[in-house]
Amino acid sequence: MRAADFQVSQVLVAIYQEKGSGYRFRGERHAGIYEIFCLDRGRAYVRCDGRRFLASPGDCILYPPGAFHQHQATKGHAPHYLTVAFTARGGKMLLPLCGRRFVLPPALRTLLARAVAESPEPVFRSSGPHRLRRRAPVFPRGSAVAAEAM
Repeated sequence: MRAADFQVSQVLVAIYQEKGSGYRFRGERHAGIYEIFCLDRGRAYVRCDGRRFLASPGDCILYPPGAFHQHQATKGHAPHYLTVAFTARGGKMLLPLCGRRFVLPPALRTLLARAVAESPEPVFRSSGPHRLRRRAPVFPRGSAVAAEAM
């Protein structure tokens, strides 16, 4: 399969979340939807279909469609992270990254920050459950990714 065969069909949500040091997300799964979790600040334990990772700033995990995923703060660290959920055509290109921890190189982190900040679709920021509000840019001033986008 060629890279040209892969296409993001639709970005369903892009949300930057700032959680407290006691944060715990019990988990979910999505049929037909990819989700990428990118940690900006803090530390978090992340599970994807039973595999556990310790995520540090700059780490990302791509959840494939149907994968059960959950995350929680490590003791004393408040995680701040970006979640992007999307549908894609030619998703076999993503299989090597699915359910694995990887680090985005600085240039790709900058590109992601700019793409989300410039998106014509709504981008939200959340600090608590179900409290969404529109915000631009997606990465708050002072965050590691925002600094790279400058």
